Amino acid sequence: MKHRFFTLLTGILSCPFFAYAQRPAAFRITGVVADSAKQLKQVTITAQKALLEVKDGRLVYNVANDLNKDNLSAAEMLRRVPLVTVEPDGTILLKGSEQFKVLLNGKSTSLLAKSPRDALRSLPASVIKSIEIITQPSARYDVEGTAGIINIITRQPFSGYNGSLSGSYNSLRYANGTATLNAKTGRLGIAGFVTVNTFRNKGRSEGLRRSHVPNYENTLAQTGSSVFDGTSYYASLELSYDLDSTSSLSLYSNNNIGRNTNNAPQLNLLYPDQQPVQTGQYTSYTRYSNNSYDLGLDYQKRFRQQGHTLSLSLNRNTGRNTIHADNAQLNEPGPDNYLENYNGEFNTENTVQLDYARPLPGNGQLESGIKTIFRTIESDYNQHLHPDPDRALRQVNRADTYRYRQDVLAAYTTYRFKIKKRVGVQLGARLEKTNTSAHFISSDTTIHIDYLHFIPTTNITIPISGTQTLRVSYSRRLQRPWITGLNPYVNDNDPYNVSHGNPNLQPETSHSVGMNYQVMIGGVSLLVNPDYTITHHAIEAFLSVGADSSTIAASVANIDRRSAAGLDLVVGAQLNPHWSINGNIRPVYTSLQNETGRSLHNTGWSATSYVSSDYDLGAGLKVELSFYLNSSRPALQGRMQGYSSHTVSLRKELFHRRATLSLYLDQLFQREIAWRSVIHDPLFEQTSTFYYPVRAARLGFNWKFGQLKEAVTRKKGVKNDDVKRSDDNH
Repeated sequence: MKHRFFTLLTGILSCPFFAYAQRPAAFRITGVVADSAKQLKQVTITAQKALLEVKDGRLVYNVANDLNKDNLSAAEMLRRVPLVTVEPDGTILLKGSEQFKVLLNGKSTSLLAKSPRDALRSLPASVIKSIEIITQPSARYDVEGTAGIINIITRQPFSGYNGSLSGSYNSLRYANGTATLNAKTGRLGIAGFVTVNTFRNKGRSEGLRRSHVPNYENTLAQTGSSVFDGTSYYASLELSYDLDSTSSLSLYSNNNIGRNTNNAPQLNLLYPDQQPVQTGQYTSYTRYSNNSYDLGLDYQKRFRQQGHTLSLSLNRNTGRNTIHADNAQLNEPGPDNYLENYNGEFNTENTVQLDYARPLPGNGQLESGIKTIFRTIESDYNQHLHPDPDRALRQVNRADTYRYRQDVLAAYTTYRFKIKKRVGVQLGARLEKTNTSAHFISSDTTIHIDYLHFIPTTNITIPISGTQTLRVSYSRRLQRPWITGLNPYVNDNDPYNVSHGNPNLQPETSHSVGMNYQVMIGGVSLLVNPDYTITHHAIEAFLSVGADSSTIAASVANIDRRSAAGLDLVVGAQLNPHWSINGNIRPVYTSLQNETGRSLHNTGWSATSYVSSDYDLGAGLKVELSFYLNSSRPALQGRMQGYSSHTVSLRKELFHRRATLSLYLDQLFQREIAWRSVIHDPLFEQTSTFYYPVRAARLGFNWKFGQLKEAVTRKKGVKNDDVKRSDDNH
């Protein structure tokens, strides 16, 4: 009894995360499964995979074994993954940072590169097999992502045929329908899925800002609301063909179509010193449209010797995104304005990648490869002023065409070997040459930036015993800015709070060291992962006050340095054959400093945590309780508010496990989340609060049919994880 109480207390304090391994006899262990677990004696492994595993330095969350996979989107599922935080507005953080890359089946896609938040909330978790977290990528990966890589692996089909139909609906008017189909006959395999999502997000906001600009002191109070409606369609298709027993071809495509609108009325009260109060009644109606597709071809050749492979990957990535906003600004006293803003973004990315791997004597492994990426991006933006319904005046200072080109040539090599047949060592080096150019059409201005980076990586694995493993790693990383950070288009739908990109952004570089310790003791598993990352020329959000002191401009800039020291604790415990409790917690100390231009400095602690407990009631019925708690975190000019949430879920298996019916209850005791940011600057103070409705009930159903035996997919894909993106704020 004391042992169980101690295990329960340890799980609660550590804030969980869980996985399932097998205990001697019939008990199932919840926790982390180390690579060295295969060395254990007299351990029976069942068909049920662990929910969390550690493979080659990657944390692997097996979504297929999650109780809530039929109810959640990919973005919502990420909340349950260690090291990942999803904030109330959908912003995704890895180790508390937005500097990371999201891949789909090991490759980049147009929508993921631009806005992973939008892509992952339209992707249902039911089609995901696992989520990989790679915090110390080897030289084989592109250098992008100072915090690491999130790799979304969709379900892999098998020989024969199978498929599924699923759908879910919640009381906040989110609905999803998904169909999957996989088949293989002879040498030909087909795998695909299509999903449709509709949603309506309502919210309200409050803001207060005080300007301290000498001779221009004033106070601005703002209240507003928004209704964000959207529909998205996502489809994936892969055709694979086995040329012979050792080589295969794979043709694949991913397509996404999204149509969204946002209706956001706002009331503004401006109190300039010694002047009458100005009242502003503003309305903004914005239409968003995005279309993206990826088309790829893979060739893989496997030689007689195991681990001896050659692969060639070709990929074309295209995206078209438009924003069209109609604004009415009624001021009393003051002039009324009727504005129309437009921004169209068009991007293409062509990639060629060649990889070769060969085993060496003494259990060594050599991998090498070359890669080229050719990117072209164009942004066409303009603004029209409507003095009356029949006239539209083009605003010359708010119109331009911005063209950006980026070419990357890379080569890498990694060497794996063992010392005394026990200690695993992986050494790697990568060299990347980047050529960029930006051209403004109206002013005929061109910006050229070229740079060369050498990227060393080191990973050392030390098995301490059959149940304990220690890993030490080092990597140097690079983060290139993406179009959302570079685009100079000015969004002034709210004239008091405008935003724009920075075409002069430079890449940021980082050095990262980490240690990973895994241990399994009886029914308890523990993962301890301290890490430290220091980033130079870090790309950070930055707010500045305008010349009239009533306007704040939000942009991004390179600051001198950002450093973060964190510690991950992941604990899982199987209390009895039916009951498990699991958790994770990550405290982080962050320092941001800028001495170039304006001197700004901020430091502080933050923490993210998650705890869950599930119970098997028998007869195919399971229940789970979970709790999230994320503290506020420091930003360059202030802090972002934290939040908490809780969920209850029930899942019932039907028709001999061919179907499942699930109920997901979110925030039973809290109607809405108040998410607050506080900015302190020598020239102004600003507090913004956004209120999101969160209490909801969601009902889901999933039906599976068919039976497969052998894997269909032959896709390898390219891994373009080398650019930094910024999520759209809508």
